[in-house]
Amino acid sequence: CLTHGLQQADSDVARVSVEAIDALATHQIGTMQPDASYLLKQHHPTMLTFFLESILETLLFRHFNRGVLEAFCDALHSLMWCEQTKFAALMTQVMQSQAVASQRDEVQRATSTLLSVIAASGPAVQRSAKLQFRKHMREFLASVRPFLVRL
Repeated sequence: CLTHGLQQADSDVARVSVEAIDALATHQIGTMQPDASYLLKQHHPTMLTFFLESILETLLFRHFNRGVLEAFCDALHSLMWCEQTKFAALMTQVMQSQAVASQRDEVQRATSTLLSVIAASGPAVQRSAKLQFRKHMREFLASVRPFLVRL
């Protein structure tokens, strides 16, 4: 089960589960409609949102093996293309949960930079876009993860 794999953030099970989630989200990008809906959303409206929340929580707040970071970044990139509004809302929650104003500002700045990279990099189905996103996600995590207060 993919959910079980996400809970094993330091193993090959996590990597394979996240790769499967990435494949699922990448496929959904190809079915996107002008209203930002996609095929899976019609039958399972919260599935990709659940995976987005789980992966983001792992990357921001949980201990994980750096060996699975690339797979997590790839899946997050694809999920962000499917659920851009939800990602922005989640990061707003993270930003607002920070008690120190300078930390809120840093989360907001880093999130804005990350979102601009996504907009400029092209669809998540392109390998070059995924590689560029990995680089920027590592920078994002380095700038905000040390001080984040969990929601």
